[in-house]
Amino acid sequence: MRQMAKPAGYLGPIVAAVRILRRFRDRWKWPLQMLMACILLIGLVWAWSNLDLNVSHLSGSALAVLVLVAVPTAVAHNAWNMIELGRAFDVKIEAKTALRAASWSQIAELLPIPGGAIVRTSLLVQNGVKLARSAELVTLQALIWTSFGLLGGGIALLGNSVAAGGLIASGAFAIVALAILVWKRFCVQTAARALGLRLIGMALFALRMKCAFAVIGIILPVSAAFGFAAAAIAGSSVSIAPGGLGLSEGIAALLAAQIGISAAAAFIAVALSRLAGLALNMLIVVLLPSEALPEAMQCGRSNPRIDRQ
Repeated sequence: MRQMAKPAGYLGPIVAAVRILRRFRDRWKWPLQMLMACILLIGLVWAWSNLDLNVSHLSGSALAVLVLVAVPTAVAHNAWNMIELGRAFDVKIEAKTALRAASWSQIAELLPIPGGAIVRTSLLVQNGVKLARSAELVTLQALIWTSFGLLGGGIALLGNSVAAGGLIASGAFAIVALAILVWKRFCVQTAARALGLRLIGMALFALRMKCAFAVIGIILPVSAAFGFAAAAIAGSSVSIAPGGLGLSEGIAALLAAQIGISAAAAFIAVALSRLAGLALNMLIVVLLPSEALPEAMQCGRSNPRIDRQ
């Protein structure tokens, strides 16, 4: 498969926007981290007191399903995505390596850099794929994932015809356009796998949201579950906040107000899902240590080689 020395021209505006956000975030990274952490902490305290919850109110069975089924399945899905990334370049990535890299990519999202994308790109580069070509596919897949988030938000807002219609139409258009782009730049099999994996990922994220809400005693409709999955995606897609820290929860609270669900419950449920995922990913990193992957996370942070691409 032919690999290009330079990124495609259509990525220029995206790369330029990311660089502007990165410079802003590099300058203000610690205040931003402290601000977002404070928002998350204050939000959790507000939500907990607003719901008048205590530990006895939590559902142990729902928590068990979240921790033992929903979150591990999502982690396995992320590892599968790493394997398919390699497959697009005829590179075989072992399951153990993929699982380790997938966990590191999720943890790296909490850093004041685009950590997840860096880990995914670096894993491909370590396996002989050119940097520009790796970054292109990782970027396109991230954009498809964000587009599915728009689609999920529209599904949640089906009661509001204008907002729902706009989100669903824009999400569907972006998904189709990006899939065609992946097909043209890579191959039809890569495009099909990218779409299939993200469709499965949305379903798994919706399941995770249903379980998280069930822990605090709320039975979440399927349409709303897709909406809160979209909120988590939207928060993590914002470059200036590490991993969408506090933003995903805030967006979920705003969405909840539009669909008749307690904003406090939404804040707690999304935060609970985040913490469960982070705990499992950290456990995997501890049990499957690797010297290479933490070093790979440095690739791209003020790295002139990447900035020249």
